Amino acid sequence: MANRGEVCRSGEDPNSDVLPHPKKELEQYLKVFELKTQFFSSYHPDIIEDAILSHLRNVAKIEPKINEKKYKVKFQLVSKDQGDQEQVTDICIRILKVDEETVCVEFQKLSGNQTRFHDHFSEFNTNILGFANDTN
Repeated sequence: MANRGEVCRSGEDPNSDVLPHPKKELEQYLKVFELKTQFFSSYHPDIIEDAILSHLRNVAKIEPKINEKKYKVKFQLVSKDQGDQEQVTDICIRILKVDEETVCVEFQKLSGNQTRFHDHFSEFNTNILGFANDTN
């Protein structure tokens, strides 16, 4: 799994294929209840965050609000419904530590239409971050 940039443990050889420690604090994942808008990954959290930011900035042309200390990104997506009405959805994505080799990528709807939020989650989960959705 080292080639995927797994979450590293201290004391590892800096010349190995494993990526360095995460740049930010990884909050601990707590399974309080089953969420349908999360997935688990063996990828390094910096790689996942970079993919999110790259998509938002370069494709969606959105400048997200980025937490400098934790893996937490907030942004607003605007879509149009069938009546050409704009639907605004505020979303927060957090990357949380499950164990030494696994992270949870959690999507939260802060405001907006629930159906649109699930559409946006599906787009991220399948097309933007599909490479990282590799762990149960």
